[in-house]
Amino acid sequence: MTSNDVDLLRKGLTSEYFLASFLEKDPSGYRLGQIVQDTKGKPPNSKTLYPSLNQLLKTKYIVEKNEKYYPNLTKLINTIDSTHIRDWQESLDPDEKQVLIEMLQNREFFKVVSDEILRTIHDQPNRIHNIDALETIANKIGLLTAAIILYRTNTKQTNQESQEKFSPEKDLKQINDEQQNFNMVWNEQFIPMMKEFAFERKLSTKTKQTQKQITKTYKDEKKKQKYSKKKTPIQKSPNMAVISEAILIFLKSMPSLRLFLFVPEKTLWKLCKLWEGYGMFEFVTKFNQAFENQNKNSQ
Repeated sequence: MTSNDVDLLRKGLTSEYFLASFLEKDPSGYRLGQIVQDTKGKPPNSKTLYPSLNQLLKTKYIVEKNEKYYPNLTKLINTIDSTHIRDWQESLDPDEKQVLIEMLQNREFFKVVSDEILRTIHDQPNRIHNIDALETIANKIGLLTAAIILYRTNTKQTNQESQEKFSPEKDLKQINDEQQNFNMVWNEQFIPMMKEFAFERKLSTKTKQTQKQITKTYKDEKKKQKYSKKKTPIQKSPNMAVISEAILIFLKSMPSLRLFLFVPEKTLWKLCKLWEGYGMFEFVTKFNQAFENQNKNSQ
């Protein structure tokens, strides 16, 4: 891999198109042009689109299947690992790379930050293309891992029976093998079953019915309150569509989210080092852990 190859993901239009292929599900070349050029119609600069995609295809950063463009996750992770992005970055072993690839197979959780990333692309001055896709993706992986570390730390404190599950002595190769079987069962059995029973449509129908009911209840309570001498706060009805979407994202992301429960803490801390805020996060987290241990010892 030459330095010029890596530059394709660190600056210029190629970096932006790669980032769009990472964030968008099953994008066509036309769709990638719309995303990067921030338009719902025909991309105004189509002449720059396919030359950029061809460069990414030639260097195997993306692959094309049925006129759709997908990031080559294996090459992406290898490039992140071999590139000096952070001063405190640690190299990953083959099993750790495979875990990270499995985590990124389903990127629903990246949708949470996709608007922010795309806004950064679109807010650049005309003809300026300084987006570093490699750093951006590495940073979000590190940030996500920091959240997982916090979650697991809290889980350990509230449920001591889970301690063994989070042991750093777990075999990563075994985790990867088990994950492949889990992915197969989930994607070949559970997801088709959801489609067969029209789970998504039924959930949508049920969500609308529930929303209608709780909205009616809320309005009725507000009406009663109007004529009541005793004023008590009434909780606003929740947006059930948001909750419904969260349920679907959770179910579809399960294969990758499941890994977070088993990956050794040592590996999570390695991945966390890809985050630009790692230094302060490590200090605060370890300070809190030391404080917790001190309190336990003094009891």
